[in-house]
Amino acid sequence: MEELFGFLGVLCFIAFVVAPLVMLFRNAHRTRELEQRIGVMQTQIQALQKQMLSLLSSETPQTPAKPSAAMPQAEFDLALLKEVAKPQQTAPATPEAPAFSVPPPLRSQTASQTIAQATVTPPKPHSRTNAEWEAFVGGKLLNRIGAVAIIFGIGFFLQYAFDANLIPQWLRPLIGAALGVGMLVAAHRLNTRGFAIVAQGLVGAGVSALYLSVFAAFDFYHLILQPIAFVLMISVTVVGFLQALRYDSRAIALLSWAGGFLTPLFLSTGDVNAVGLFSYLAFLDVGLLALVFMKDEWFALKPLSFAATWLYAALWYMDSYNNGNYFSIAVFFSTLYWVLFFAVDFYRSYSGMSGKDARWRNLESGINSPLYYTALYTVVNPYYHAWMPAITLLYGGVYTVAFLLLRAKQPQNIFTSVRYVLTAIVALVGATAIYFDNSATVIGWAVEAVVLVWIGVRWNLSAVRYAALGLLILTILRLLGIDDFYSVEHFRLFWNMRVLTWSVVITALLLCALVYNRTEERSKSLIITTLHSAWSTLLFVLLTLETALYYQAQSSEIVAHILQFRTMQTLVIVWLVYAVLMVWVGLRAVLMPLLYCGLVAFVGAIVGITGGFAYIPATDFTPIINIRCMALLSCLAAFAGIRTIVQRQQLLIASWLVYVVQGCGIAMIVAVFTLLTGETSDVFQQKIALLHASGWSAQMMIALEGLENMRKLLLSLLWLLYSIVLLAFGIARRVRGLRLAAILLFGISILKVFLFDLSFLQTPYRILSFIALGGILLFVSYLYQRYKDVILGTQSS
Repeated sequence: MEELFGFLGVLCFIAFVVAPLVMLFRNAHRTRELEQRIGVMQTQIQALQKQMLSLLSSETPQTPAKPSAAMPQAEFDLALLKEVAKPQQTAPATPEAPAFSVPPPLRSQTASQTIAQATVTPPKPHSRTNAEWEAFVGGKLLNRIGAVAIIFGIGFFLQYAFDANLIPQWLRPLIGAALGVGMLVAAHRLNTRGFAIVAQGLVGAGVSALYLSVFAAFDFYHLILQPIAFVLMISVTVVGFLQALRYDSRAIALLSWAGGFLTPLFLSTGDVNAVGLFSYLAFLDVGLLALVFMKDEWFALKPLSFAATWLYAALWYMDSYNNGNYFSIAVFFSTLYWVLFFAVDFYRSYSGMSGKDARWRNLESGINSPLYYTALYTVVNPYYHAWMPAITLLYGGVYTVAFLLLRAKQPQNIFTSVRYVLTAIVALVGATAIYFDNSATVIGWAVEAVVLVWIGVRWNLSAVRYAALGLLILTILRLLGIDDFYSVEHFRLFWNMRVLTWSVVITALLLCALVYNRTEERSKSLIITTLHSAWSTLLFVLLTLETALYYQAQSSEIVAHILQFRTMQTLVIVWLVYAVLMVWVGLRAVLMPLLYCGLVAFVGAIVGITGGFAYIPATDFTPIINIRCMALLSCLAAFAGIRTIVQRQQLLIASWLVYVVQGCGIAMIVAVFTLLTGETSDVFQQKIALLHASGWSAQMMIALEGLENMRKLLLSLLWLLYSIVLLAFGIARRVRGLRLAAILLFGISILKVFLFDLSFLQTPYRILSFIALGGILLFVSYLYQRYKDVILGTQSS
């Protein structure tokens, strides 16, 4: 039975759809040729109009002379009338423009003004008058209401005949069919007599009567089998479309559309024949798309057909698709529906046929692409996941080819081109995510973003460039969300997948910034700044993360507080190296984002120095040869390097960099102070820690007190000596800042001696502390008196 049903459907399609469509296509082709010829003729006519206007406007209009004093006004008027009455001289024969006629010129008009007034202008839209509204309501609206009333009457008749059993069952559908055919014949006769609107109403009622009769014969009375009813329904649908074309009636077309798509629902027996149903929907879509192709005014049929087709497919999937039993059917017909609507959309865009359905077509086509891919992914992925990357790439390839063809033929169709290329890009991104794992996906997306930015800049495609920027954002989010990157199992410093992935993303951001610099886009400076800021920030995060994970991998062997101390000291060194590199590159290449990132890392290193004032653990301390000393020396080198780099470029880049130079000088002073204090203090702190470890005793307490006193005394002397050195350099180099820093440090030393040493030191140490303080202060006073002219003379800061 299914084979017979499919065979009858194919015959019906050939007989009632293909043959009429061939004729309609031929007529549409001829109509388009005539429209093109008319367009060429109109262009030629407009050219002739412009030529005549230019020729006539070049003539100098003759104006009658004013009456002189010797000529009376009456004689002047008589002469003027005789001049007007003279026959006009004929110009040489020129081809006459068929599109307009020139009225005889008036005395107050020039020839060019007359021609301009005679040019045809499109009429302005006007609101309907009362008479027009009356004609619309009485002639058209009442006609449609009457047709609907007749349809309800036929339906009530069939129901009444069924309930009262007045007419034999086999005769009832025939009566309805006869009424339908009779109304079609009556509509034909009325149309030939000029009653087109009335005829359209009768056609709508007749087609509805035929639909209802076939449905009643099948469902109510069970007089015909489903294949026969199906063929009859198709025949009625074809008749309805032909009548709609004949009467040029959108209402009849919509009625036939409703009947065509409701036929499977009306004739359903509960057992779904998937092949028959989807084949019927495909044939119906082909016919409807052909109608829309020929009748642009009926554009509503296309989105309606699209919605109805996919609605049937969704209902069938939810009700009948189980465990992949209909896998090939679902894949084939979903692809067929997508191809049908995509082909129409592409052909109309490629041929430059905008039409009235441009907005609907863009909306429907924009839904068609993701809807088809979602359906395909839902059907294919659970059973054939390995196929999905290739299928996705093939899907994106179709839109890529469509984009290239459309861009070459219709470059002005920007919206459709953007839609095609974005679909292709999404397909490429999706295929990468389906095929690869986390790290490989991030690497693939980064490479694709660089290629897309290059294509967008090369071809001046802003949509592609923005899509690439969006892909970069997605890549960074995916990169930060990979949990495996924070695992320290089997850790290898810088030789791991994490560093490779981050490095590829950082390189991609840098390349995108360099390529984007070649575009003429207004907002490129903001985008380039963002890209440079992004890759430099990611580089800082990568270095920090790799350092922290290195020490975290050794957490089982090192105590937590010791691990934290070593981590911070190492991070200070790493941040300083990063800061010097970023500042140098940023100033040399005039890339302010790199300069800002370098300065931020520089500030972070300064803050990190404070964590290394005391060595942890004190028992492992070795003077000079330790990680804290290495970090502080790195600080000094970094401060000096950044100060030198900025001094050379500050006048060329920005005036505010002078404050960076001053900050580096202050930071160098603080770093040296921290280094001397920490190294000196930890020498005694190590001995104190070893005494604590040896156990408590009276001698140990005496020794601890002596060590504490010696440590405090030496720190005071060290600070005073450091102040003298700063003061000496400040006097010798005539640097006021160094002298002020020395005075500030003297003040700190004085406060320490009077407030701290006086309270906690024993008497001998107090004596030494105060004598040393007094002597040094007197020596400083001598220096200021001795080099007064140098200090207060020409200063440099």
